[in-house]
Parts: sequence; structure tokens; C-alpha cells
Amino acid sequence: MDFIEANLNESIGLDDLAREADLSVNHFLRVFKLATGETPYHYLRARRLERARQLLTEDAMPLAELALECGFANQAHFTAAFSKEVGISPGRYRRAQI
Repeated sequence: MDFIEANLNESIGLDDLAREADLSVNHFLRVFKLATGETPYHYLRARRLERARQLLTEDAMPLAELALECGFANQAHFTAAFSKEVGISPGRYRRAQI
């Protein structure tokens, strides 16, 4: 969990997480799911989106920069993920928080 939090803005693969936990990938997947109730992918995505919500309310950072800061490949990827999860675009979310 600490590794994920410290590296949210980086590309984090399953191999990276398993190596950090000193487990095989298959064993890591089972243990992670038991501990969190989620797959590593869903957990990481949720943490990135939560970080994005926080930055949208606290900072005037451009959306493209914010997307990269939260570990998304680009602004389009971020906007699609955010809109699917929250129901509105990041720009509308930011304006609603002001």
C-alpha cells in the first residue's frame, strides 16, 4: 500500500507490486485480493482517482498535468476514467467544487 501511495504518478505494473511484496505474481494477486477485496488494478485506479479528486479541489493545475501527476497516460485517459467513475468530467467536477 505504501509503495502504491508513493508511486501513484508512476507506471506501476503487477510485477512491480509483487516484487515489492517479495511474492510471486500469482501469490501476490491472491493475497492482495484477500487483504483489500479488490484486484491491484482496481485498487490502484481508485487511489489515482481519489488523488485526482483531491487535486481538482485544491489546485488549479491544468488537467493534462493533473492527469500525469495521478499516473494516467494522458488527459484523454484520465477524463474517460474519471467521467466513468464520477459521472461528470473532471472540468465540471472542478467547477462544481468552487
